[in-house]
Amino acid sequence: MEGSRFDEWFFGLPPELMSALGTVLGFALLGGLSAGQQNALGNFLMLAAQILETSASQEQLLQGQEQSRRLD
Repeated sequence: MEGSRFDEWFFGLPPELMSALGTVLGFALLGGLSAGQQNALGNFLMLAAQILETSASQEQLLQGQEQSRRLD
């Protein structure tokens, strides 16, 4: 599956720029939200991030195990 231009741009960002972009986005999301709304949104985004992290780490583990089996 070929990536879109956005994929190529976003995933090609240097780490410092990606961190800065995340910081700006985080502050932009604060605007007009109450503390409760900020907590709810933050928890929702953290849940999504945890799911992405869990999925990616499991995929890496399975790929590593498959590579180890091929070398044996």
